[in-house]
Amino acid sequence: MSPIYPSSTLILAKTSTLTQVSSAAFRAFSCERFDNGREFLRADYALECSTATHVSKEYDSVKNLAWLGILLYPVGISLVHALLFRRARRSILQDRPTPLSEALGFLVRDFEPGYFWWELLEAWKKLVCRYHSNLYQTSTFFA
Repeated sequence: MSPIYPSSTLILAKTSTLTQVSSAAFRAFSCERFDNGREFLRADYALECSTATHVSKEYDSVKNLAWLGILLYPVGISLVHALLFRRARRSILQDRPTPLSEALGFLVRDFEPGYFWWELLEAWKKLVCRYHSNLYQTSTFFA
């Protein structure tokens, strides 16, 4: 029985939504401090963040859910892509197409065969940039 590989459509869907879904999870860590000393989640100002003097069980639940989302989506998809790249490595390097290397084609065809893994690094670069843009955003445009 031959192994079943994901279709290129499924891989494309996961890859194209990676930064958007990850950004939603990253927003759970961005709180804004107000003059009265209280901090609220920028994504939902109805939710008070936990601080050294205040513990919010609701906010802690949101953070835990965000961590789960980060582990499942950006980390999980990256690991799956790394495993798929590893499995298709020989056929990509030797330019001998297989169903898996063809499904991964849109991720690797723009690079020299020896650099087929570059798209994975680019995805992580985008995730790091997205994380920092969410974490360090300010409440005013010219802060």
